[in-house]
Amino acid sequence: MSRTNSDLLDMSPDDIMAAYDAAVKRGDQQEVARLREFIIDRLYQSNFI
Repeated sequence: MSRTNSDLLDMSPDDIMAAYDAAVKRGDQQEVARLREFIIDRLYQSNFI
């Protein structure tokens, strides 16, 4: 199930990773790429990377 970025902002990190894992298992490369980009953006914004 594809979520919008605003939906993702309301999710816990564990829920985001679960959505990522589910997309990988489904083979949904577009969703995997979108979630990966979202995760990296959030890490960058938090000055983690």
